[in-house]
Amino acid sequence: MVRLLFTMFMWVTVARWLYAEVELSAPFLVPAVDSLLEVVQIPTHDQWPEEPLHAALSEARVYLDNPEALYSSVERRLAQRSYPEYGFDRF
Repeated sequence: MVRLLFTMFMWVTVARWLYAEVELSAPFLVPAVDSLLEVVQIPTHDQWPEEPLHAALSEARVYLDNPEALYSSVERRLAQRSYPEYGFDRF
């Protein structure tokens, strides 16, 4: 995990350095680079569409209102499995 964070930090540092070099060496390319960065930018959470969030919350609300529904769905899944290597025919 530390390696991943360090690698990400290094890539960000190199990318910022490259951008600064473009600003100094070829300032006429800055608008093109900015436009490209806007296209490939990952949206932040305030720009995400709300429909999937509302769908997930409404599904969670069903299980919060009736916890037995969640238990019965898990129980059905476990009933389909068998674990003979552990000495259980059915769980």
